[in-house]
Amino acid sequence: MLRRGFLLGLPSLALALAGCGSRPRNVVYRFTLEVETPEGIRTGSNLLDLGISENDGLLKGLSPAALSVWVGGEATVVDLGPRGLLFCLLSRDVDRKGSLDQDDMFGELLPKRAPPGVYANDLERDRALLRTPYWRHVDQVNAEKPTVAVPIGRLPRLVRFRDLADPFSVETIDPRNLAAAFGAGVVLVGATMTITEGKATRGIEKILPWVTKLEGAIGKEIKADYWSPLGQINDGSFRRRWS
Repeated sequence: MLRRGFLLGLPSLALALAGCGSRPRNVVYRFTLEVETPEGIRTGSNLLDLGISENDGLLKGLSPAALSVWVGGEATVVDLGPRGLLFCLLSRDVDRKGSLDQDDMFGELLPKRAPPGVYANDLERDRALLRTPYWRHVDQVNAEKPTVAVPIGRLPRLVRFRDLADPFSVETIDPRNLAAAFGAGVVLVGATMTITEGKATRGIEKILPWVTKLEGAIGKEIKADYWSPLGQINDGSFRRRWS
């Protein structure tokens, strides 16, 4: 699992300090959701750009974490036609155990592997794994460009809006029960993460115009409870820029 330290959310600082260790790595991945409806299969897909900086240089030991991770991109949207739009946010659902945010997706679903070889025992293999720089793992994944399934229970927060023009109309969706929000026969059948190339998807403001003015939580002005959806869903849930 990736451990994120104080550099997360401060990409410019992270990039500056990266000169004290190995150079930062970038991973571009396509995140895709597939939904079955009575009208047919609907998919939503976009590109996200992950930055990973390993604290393995002069500042090693000064940061509370060995890795700094930040993601650029936007929430994924699935158009369900007359049933509405399903959004998979960048941030996790704090009310659903196991839910990941997009910063954690790479480290959780593509964990670092021990170098190929024969090991006398698990301890020897684990020691070899610890000695392997994380950047080597990232480079290998970028070269192989795998596709991995994202377990439904591990997805970030899913939401819909009763009124796309009203951020307060947001509703959290249970990924295992889309029918409750979108009608009988609507089922989330799969999600994948594919390592690829390209630039992070942009344009969510065309669907949610108010997102360009959102600063902090949706419910900040009404002092919504921090742990409520209105307190947890914020500007960084919909889009993040670092490159």
